[in-house]
Amino acid sequence: MSIASTHDHGGFGPYTIEDLHAREDDGKGLELEDGWLIELSPSAATAYAS
Repeated sequence: MSIASTHDHGGFGPYTIEDLHAREDDGKGLELEDGWLIELSPSAATAYAS
């Protein structure tokens, strides 16, 4: 998975909430946990979308 960031992390975290929301997809399907972007399972992503 390739993570685009507003800060130069070299493709690695830790990330901020600004990094999450600056993504082209606005961070959909991801959550921020202790500075790391974690991909949600498809069922979890659907639960958050509603």
